[in-house]
Amino acid sequence: GKVIAEIEPLQIFNPFKNDFSEDFFHIDYLITDDFDLDGYPESLFRLTHNMYPQIVCQISSLESRMTGAFANSGHIYSCFVTSSKGGSKSLVLVGINNRAGHQGIVVNLGLSNMKKFLLSPDIENKGNYAYVSNYRPFGILYQDEISFADDVVQLRKEKGKELYYHINGILSRSREIEINPSIREVAILENYYVNIRRVKQLIDERKPDEAMNEAEEALGRAPDEYLKFFAQNLFYTYFLEGGYFKQARKCMPENIGDCPNPSSASIKMGNILILQGKYREAKEVLLKSSRSFNLNPWYFFLPYSSATILEGKTYQSYFNDIKQQYSEYAESSATKAFILQTAILQDEVAKGIKFEEGIDETLGVWNPKYEDEVLFPCFYKIWKAISEVYLGIEPKRIPSEEEVKKSFSKEREAEYKFLNALIDFKKSGKMEALENLKESYLLLKKKAETDSSMLVSYAISAYIYGFSCYEMGIKETAKEVLKEAVKLYPYGNLAQKAKKVIKEK
Repeated sequence: GKVIAEIEPLQIFNPFKNDFSEDFFHIDYLITDDFDLDGYPESLFRLTHNMYPQIVCQISSLESRMTGAFANSGHIYSCFVTSSKGGSKSLVLVGINNRAGHQGIVVNLGLSNMKKFLLSPDIENKGNYAYVSNYRPFGILYQDEISFADDVVQLRKEKGKELYYHINGILSRSREIEINPSIREVAILENYYVNIRRVKQLIDERKPDEAMNEAEEALGRAPDEYLKFFAQNLFYTYFLEGGYFKQARKCMPENIGDCPNPSSASIKMGNILILQGKYREAKEVLLKSSRSFNLNPWYFFLPYSSATILEGKTYQSYFNDIKQQYSEYAESSATKAFILQTAILQDEVAKGIKFEEGIDETLGVWNPKYEDEVLFPCFYKIWKAISEVYLGIEPKRIPSEEEVKKSFSKEREAEYKFLNALIDFKKSGKMEALENLKESYLLLKKKAETDSSMLVSYAISAYIYGFSCYEMGIKETAKEVLKEAVKLYPYGNLAQKAKKVIKEK
């Protein structure tokens, strides 16, 4: 198990970076055959660990090592080795892809080609690692609907919406379709993924207009609606990470309700609208979607909270808004954390702490422990400590580094780094401590460039770092940083203080 944990595809996909525990690890044997026709058999295994992605690997009896694998950033539900009428063997995988909005996926691996690690197209190309060309997203997946028969996998059984996958790469509504053993369909898919990667290359070269033209052409040539939506997700991410918000928004489906995964598209649309400063419009999209689509409201609650705070709401009005729109989270630890964040921005921290401490989180929350430890781990603890440090008092409880690591959240880790830097600066008042505060502020700023849920944390860090620079006599830096903060959050007492500093000569 410890050896398996070092497999690079697992390290690439692993979002947690935690220690590997064999207690949660097991291997399923699939099949043994001479897949590459070299006269020596290969065996296929599925590796499962609850803190890693699942991976199907090929072990060579000739070389006594792993010679190929497929890793997916999600769960592989079913694996099926089949032979086409032409005699070639394939491994069909069915599962969920986390990166592309929790879509169902189906992957056809030609076993004779597993000479490299084959990674799904939802991650960046890594050196010698190859993309899987015959990779098909197809919308929502219900595991109990999957069935295999001969050359066909049934992916959806709902009457009138049946969906079948044929091992030459065709997605169809009908099971009765003649299977062409040629590679024509696979070649079409492979060329399509080449076009997708071309868009990413142009964005990396800072050519957004050319990239947008290529993206629009690729979307117009999509073999089906599912692959089109998959490409839209990728283009959205590429443009967003490049800082091109207008293009990212343009890549999203025109009619969200008609796309294969409307809930995923709604969350992405809400995120980009918030990043563009269109808070009211974002809230309308998120509210409509959270009530229309079958997805945990938690996905919509976080960006909705960010938009509400950035509108300039006081902590009382934010709480009332959440009670009305997301009552299931009104008394949650996350809501209390957002109240504290709002109180800091309004420079009413003492009142904010008193207000949130008066909220009984056992009311309306079906499982407070689950909310605090699974959905929003360490969020409240970190911001309660930051609020107390901001007031100049010793925090009653600071979460341990171990707790934060176990939250499996890069966002919380960044906020925790800011907390520790703030404590250090308040205690020592030294330039070295200020540098650490700067580093943590820049980290939050970087995360807020693509994740709207981090904008409030970034705004707070900018205000605190800016005023800290002013205290240390570094006035020009203070003015520049406070300008950023005021631009993002121009409301309340803190903004008024910042504006006075900015106007100083």
